Amino acid sequence: MVRRIVIIFGYVVATAVVVFGTIALIAYGNGYSFDFATGRLIHRGLIILHTTPSNAYVQVEGKLQSQRTPYRHSFESGTYNFTVTKSGYRTWSKPLWVVASQADLAQYVILIPQHLAVSVFGTYPAISQTLATRDHALVGFVVPSGPTAGVWTFDTGSHQQKRIYAAAPASDTTSAETVQLLSWADDNSRILIKSQIGDKTAFLVVGAGGGPPTDLDTTFKQDIDNASFNPNNARQLYWLSPDKQLRRLDLSNQIVSPVLADHVAAYAYASDRLLYVTTGLPSLWSLDSSGNKTQLVTGLPPSATYELAFTNYLGTPEVAVASQDERTVTLYSNVYSKPVVTTLAAAGQHVSFNPDGRFLLQYDDQHVATYDLQRATTYVMPQINSAVTGLSWFDNYHLLFNRNNQIVLSEFDGNYAVVVTRSDALSPAGSEDTKSVIATSPTSTGSTLLKAIKIRQ
Repeated sequence: MVRRIVIIFGYVVATAVVVFGTIALIAYGNGYSFDFATGRLIHRGLIILHTTPSNAYVQVEGKLQSQRTPYRHSFESGTYNFTVTKSGYRTWSKPLWVVASQADLAQYVILIPQHLAVSVFGTYPAISQTLATRDHALVGFVVPSGPTAGVWTFDTGSHQQKRIYAAAPASDTTSAETVQLLSWADDNSRILIKSQIGDKTAFLVVGAGGGPPTDLDTTFKQDIDNASFNPNNARQLYWLSPDKQLRRLDLSNQIVSPVLADHVAAYAYASDRLLYVTTGLPSLWSLDSSGNKTQLVTGLPPSATYELAFTNYLGTPEVAVASQDERTVTLYSNVYSKPVVTTLAAAGQHVSFNPDGRFLLQYDDQHVATYDLQRATTYVMPQINSAVTGLSWFDNYHLLFNRNNQIVLSEFDGNYAVVVTRSDALSPAGSEDTKSVIATSPTSTGSTLLKAIKIRQ
């Protein structure tokens, strides 16, 4: 009998150990721990801090940590001030928000060198415009005058420069040709430009390798004034006519499609389909590759003009609609089935998602903000004014822009905004490997330098 009782007792103890051990492991996995010094249960979150370069010193609330970057440590819920230092680099500091049972992955920190390496790759009489491809592999730029006038490309990897279109010089009867860059094809094979000679305007498709351009007006016998490349087929463009009709232009067979949609105020590409806004009772529609139209959202904020941006974040289709007259931005999540509508707090006339879709950039001539889809949080940029131009994403976590003729790299929330070089008024661009910033700057003799500033190794 005693032996049986001992065995039963042993099973009970073992079961209790397993049960309580499992509970303890689950609690630990969810950020709970027991502080034996104070005798209380603590709910903690995790901070993971990576820097480029690594092996940097970390301070939390002014206290030097024993662990350098990459740094990983759990904290009680709350906000903590972090400072990162490394010899030869500018100090980084930021308050990081710790949420119980969650990890804050601050894996984006680029420590900017105190002395930046600048490489000059070309000197031109002047440069009037720059435009990078979506992947930043190429930067197109316009030389407006002189014997080298025309459209050039700069390869951000090989640093090669090539004139792909020569602008016509002035003659006895006509003025010199002026050129404006409009858009790149997603595969970098072509660029759309606007040409002006006197009172004659032409829209031309120019190959990235050069060669004779395609004049859209002549080819399609239409006044083509608002077109952009199909991201899935660089030999097709979508054209929004002055009477708000959307059509497709096919460069291969030189055919203009029938009207795909009427009363279109704006459109954007969304993987395998087009999204567009109609006027009248403003609505958001989808147009698939077979020409099928589906109304997705009705009752958009009223405006004469709109701008759209699309992303697929963590498997959820997201559409941002900027009502430009009202300077409001509305986010529609899960837009193809049951849209969830969020009116964003910050003003904006223009919208752009970062490459992985987590952050939405929204801005106008006075305001810049980003909305974090993961945390449903808006970050309003400090020190932004009408002098800001050329806003673009440098990578998933950094913005690049020109402010008062200074090129600035900042984090997505405006933190660690660093002037990397002085410039002219043109837009900067990041390199394809996200290690350099491409910019232009004037010389004392009046010419313009094309240069790259090394941000990280």
